[in-house]
Amino acid sequence: MEQDLKSQINDSEAELASLDQQLQLLNERRIALMHDIEKKKEALRNLESSISTAEVSFQKLVESSDSLIAYMKKETSEVRKFIRETREHLKEDENSGG
Repeated sequence: MEQDLKSQINDSEAELASLDQQLQLLNERRIALMHDIEKKKEALRNLESSISTAEVSFQKLVESSDSLIAYMKKETSEVRKFIRETREHLKEDENSGG
């Protein structure tokens, strides 16, 4: 009976040691996963920030392009008007015997 109890105690202690070792490994894995998650969250924040910055830059580029297009349309219209008026004056000069 005494030997049986000692054997049971030894078995329980061995199981406890095994569980402690498993807990240690699981805890180390848990810490590694938590660290990995934090690194990935930081990378995600950086990516989202970069995307946001790129979107703002793109929007400014679109606005600048729109402004440039509007300016070029206005300038083109003025140049065409100038050419048209110049041609009309030349025709008038030709017709008046100039």
